[in-house]
Amino acid sequence: MTNLTKTTLIEGYEKLIPFVESLQQFQCYLLTRPISAEKWSVMGITSHLMLWDKYYIEHAFHSIDANAEITELSASYEIDVEAFNQSAITFAEQTSRDNIIKLTIETRKQLLQKLKHIPAAYFTKEYHYLEGTSFVIHDFINDMIGHDHHHMAQTEKYLATL
Repeated sequence: MTNLTKTTLIEGYEKLIPFVESLQQFQCYLLTRPISAEKWSVMGITSHLMLWDKYYIEHAFHSIDANAEITELSASYEIDVEAFNQSAITFAEQTSRDNIIKLTIETRKQLLQKLKHIPAAYFTKEYHYLEGTSFVIHDFINDMIGHDHHHMAQTEKYLATL
């Protein structure tokens, strides 16, 4: 895998913000119905992205401090992904479009701020979780950019049909 610079990664990860802001132009009912059979709504997808960002802020990046070199992180990957994703759908069903958009943007900006304060050298450092798995910020952010693009493409395809 090509090592992208810290700046390039952060710029790629920021692209979700204007995308989510653009959703405000659509009527709520269009964003709360499934994008296709057996799929989530646009607001479900958006909540999914926001809640994962929140999870990563609280469980992956909370220990990484720009002023201290971290050798081990404590995070549990014993998460039930299906249940977690279902909680995002439930959240979307109970929360207004404007609030989901606001929270998604705020949460992504919080995560981006954390990333901006981490020295570039730490982006390629391998962190070891106490549970025995490892984590490289560069690889994680690169994967999450792909995850964003996947969901943005799904959303764009649906919105193009309206």
